Amino acid sequence: MQKILVEHMGRRPEKVEMAERKGSGHPDSICDAVCEAASNVLSRHYIKNFGRVLHHNVDKGLLVAGRVPGVEKALVKMLSQIGQHLDMPQTVSVQIAGKADAKKVRKAVEDVLDDIPGIQKKIIKRKYDLF
Repeated sequence: MQKILVEHMGRRPEKVEMAERKGSGHPDSICDAVCEAASNVLSRHYIKNFGRVLHHNVDKGLLVAGRVPGVEKALVKMLSQIGQHLDMPQTVSVQIAGKADAKKVRKAVEDVLDDIPGIQKKIIKRKYDLF
């Protein structure tokens, strides 16, 4: 079982929340940055271990969001090892703002990780509209 850390963020409710369009905080920009970083790390790994950059597909990213009762904001980080399955991250860190129960958030994360193979199959079968 991977390590899952869930903790509450210390913050006050904001009267106004701003979002930048197509800037560094835009979902497209975030996905592009994550994909580029993954490609850079994978390229260095290949050069170190195989002497050349091997073919890899990390040019598509998906940022998924939704609402969870009691969660005002969430910051989720997953640490995985290159070559390992996506559903087996070494660590998952979830920071939440709001009154959600940390045990329920942990259970929700575990449920999503357990269902990643099913989610992948549904993506392949075009059950989700990704683009």
